[in-house]
Amino acid sequence: SQKPSLNRNKKRFRIGRPQLSPGIMPHYVPQLMMEMLCVGKECKSAVMVRQTATNGALILRIQRDDEWIDEMMFWLNRFNSQFVEQGVPPPTNFFLEGSIPVDQARYQEFLEWTKRLESKVEVLSHVPNDMIQRATGTFFGYGNLFLD
Repeated sequence: SQKPSLNRNKKRFRIGRPQLSPGIMPHYVPQLMMEMLCVGKECKSAVMVRQTATNGALILRIQRDDEWIDEMMFWLNRFNSQFVEQGVPPPTNFFLEGSIPVDQARYQEFLEWTKRLESKVEVLSHVPNDMIQRATGTFFGYGNLFLD
């Protein structure tokens, strides 16, 4: 029996140097807002470092938005009461497809609001790639970063 040959012309991945966008990706907004909520009212902003493999890092600040946090808590509480406390697994897109239309519209607006927050981010600094210390294969005296 022959081994299947690999088609070496197929691209499986590539490393590029895309421009760094100055925003925070929307899926990080809830985490950062929740962290500010947990720290307390005195926490007015959160700082995040986005590092890339080839373009360095961006140091970003997002301001606390208490109205957004209140809406996030509404949806977290709804999720908890509707699924967690009932012991019911949530369906796919549970608030967009499985709710009453007024809730669907409210949740859609919440998602759009989250997306808008991404653009209200302050770039504090850009750290060029050559200024970032990275681990090497001999990090801590190991010949490899993995122990296996």
